[in-house]
Amino acid sequence: QALAFSPHGKILATAGQDTDLVLWKVPAKGIELVEAARIRQAHKAEITQVAFAEYRKQAGAVPQLRMVTASSDKDRTLTSWLVNQSGGISADRQFDVVRRGGEISQPGISPDGLHALVDQGKEIKVVSLADRQPKGLIQNVSSALNFTTLALFSPDGEMVLTNCAEENRVQLWRTPLNGDRPAELRQFVWAGDGFATCGAFDPSRQFVVTGTSDHH
Repeated sequence: QALAFSPHGKILATAGQDTDLVLWKVPAKGIELVEAARIRQAHKAEITQVAFAEYRKQAGAVPQLRMVTASSDKDRTLTSWLVNQSGGISADRQFDVVRRGGEISQPGISPDGLHALVDQGKEIKVVSLADRQPKGLIQNVSSALNFTTLALFSPDGEMVLTNCAEENRVQLWRTPLNGDRPAELRQFVWAGDGFATCGAFDPSRQFVVTGTSDHH
């Protein structure tokens, strides 16, 4: 259901229906990955999202690796984890579990590892991973539908990509941080009846790729 490489590419995280969270060491040569750590029943329902980011507790500090996982609508929780360079996992006690109220199965983490996107129906809160406090809000006032499926930060953290089910479009927003107004910047619209089930930004932020329910 979910997998992601760490920013340095040396660790692969996988998770899914068995609710286990597994970290694998990626070898420099060869194709055999080695299991580095496993958290059994990391969530109470299937895990739908894994995302990494490097962050610093303060300027000049050694960067740490943070991982965020999210579970399906049967559980709707989001958990932050700390990962060491060898692949060991420990729960981030500052941000253990937070409840989500919406239908987004793939909530994003900011590139600096400081914020996560937490959905509540027609609203998405940008929540600090340090104190669980909301630092910004995206409201989908132009649609009668709730946000669903995905909400992802761009690689530079300046934009957020969102989706609404049953509409052949995704929306691009200005990130509501640093006092910026969370305005809708544009929409990507395509022909057909499929809605976006997954998406990703190009690392240079020049384009977005989506997969849709009608197999495109």
